[in-house]
Amino acid sequence: MLRASSIIFTAVLSRLCLRRRLAFMHWLGVFTCCVGVVMIGLSDFVALQPHHEAKAFLIGFFLILMSQFVGSSVAVASEFMIKGYELPAMETLGWTGVWDMVILVLLVLPVAQWLPGSDNGHIEDTIDTIVMLSNSMFLAGLELLLLIFDGFLISLCIVVTALLSSVHRKMLGASSVSVVWIFGLIVYYGFDSQASFGEKWTKYSFLQLGGFGFLVAGQAIYGGLWCTGGPHRLESQPSLDALPAVRAAAAEEGQCQSRT
Repeated sequence: MLRASSIIFTAVLSRLCLRRRLAFMHWLGVFTCCVGVVMIGLSDFVALQPHHEAKAFLIGFFLILMSQFVGSSVAVASEFMIKGYELPAMETLGWTGVWDMVILVLLVLPVAQWLPGSDNGHIEDTIDTIVMLSNSMFLAGLELLLLIFDGFLISLCIVVTALLSSVHRKMLGASSVSVVWIFGLIVYYGFDSQASFGEKWTKYSFLQLGGFGFLVAGQAIYGGLWCTGGPHRLESQPSLDALPAVRAAAAEEGQCQSRT
């Protein structure tokens, strides 16, 4: 649910890195989404009673926010490359995947294998994972299916970034968590209340529901669907002040043309 915080990070990074001029209604939409994020996080926090659970929740809360900040940085960087340097969207996605793979193989997996944890004495036992995949065609098939669906989802995300903006991309992604929440409620009350991915309705769930309402309202305000002055358009191109390399290349090209 805290994935919605990526909207805030993306809007701020778009202003700082892309020099995008945001109107008052844009910032109002971001603030409304921020209220929704706080309500969703508060609903989970107040439901925790033991002190150790609250401490673990705060650690997880912080880690999730940091991961959303990194994801927002990647989204803004993708928009920078696509609209600033006119790099094709799919090529941008391909290079992102290459660097993700390099970082995963050379840094993340070795560190997870080295640090102690609950997975056979490791945080992530990569060797055991490979053995399980090689011994189960069903498990390998599920993993392949997951990769296909993830690839399709990421492709759609990069297309949204190219056609609209990184902020719209994160807004659509944040809205998807409501589907997960509703699915958890359906599993708990309709199929199996003991399922680990089921979601129980508590007296604090109204905070979650209200938080989702604020998220939807914030996205409507940001997109210009809910304002008295009519729809407003978000600038789709970064300022050239944020693209010195592009400006320098254009100047050099102009000089070459004038010489010819």
